[in-house]
Amino acid sequence: MFDPQLGLPPQNSYSPHPNNNNNPANVTDDFKAAKDALIASLFELSKAANEASKAAVDFFNVVDAKPQYMAPPLFDQGLLTPQLQHVQSQQGQNSQNPSLPLQQQPVTIATKKKKKIRDPNAPKKPLTSFFLYSNFMRDVIIKERMRGGAEPLSQPQIAQETSRRWKMLPEHEKVGWKDLYEDQKKAYDIELKKYNLFKETGQPYSPPKRDDAILVPNSYKKRPGEEDSKRKDKKKKRKEQ
Repeated sequence: MFDPQLGLPPQNSYSPHPNNNNNPANVTDDFKAAKDALIASLFELSKAANEASKAAVDFFNVVDAKPQYMAPPLFDQGLLTPQLQHVQSQQGQNSQNPSLPLQQQPVTIATKKKKKIRDPNAPKKPLTSFFLYSNFMRDVIIKERMRGGAEPLSQPQIAQETSRRWKMLPEHEKVGWKDLYEDQKKAYDIELKKYNLFKETGQPYSPPKRDDAILVPNSYKKRPGEEDSKRKDKKKKRKEQ
């Protein structure tokens, strides 16, 4: 209805359209939808990049392992010659006329860094106290679950259980594993000095024999004859009775 005097609609007669884009609820929904779409796209991009990186590493590992089967080059470097000449000419023009804007940097072809081959005779670094404990507890956990009839754990699950037990292990028991590491570290330092002297002077060096046995602190080892002595004591008690 119009005001008969002014010919204008009353001020309180205007109401916003229900589909107005300035509605806070609509703005919030649009923002959330756009954010969710962006996160999903970034996730897919990250997944694709990881797969491409793994495929590239596998490819170069195969090439390094079997150079006789090296794949043909992925591109012909001769195709880059016109582009390189163009860049060089642009650089020459920039040096003669400094007022020109700086052009793109020289094209460089990245080369794969060669993997350093480790000497098999070099001393092997000792495991830390936690990893010494982990190697020991792996078999313990497996045997415990077998005796209890429980389902076997996967390697990640065993690692999680080992970490949980290590955190709950009393400090006085951790000392044994730490002492074991220190003993292994001292032996490693001695062998490393001998090995470095061999590399510098050519002095004869014979690496120690590798022992893959699981190392355990003395506090975890059963004393020799302990079980036999217990059995003898039991037999004596039965006879006395």
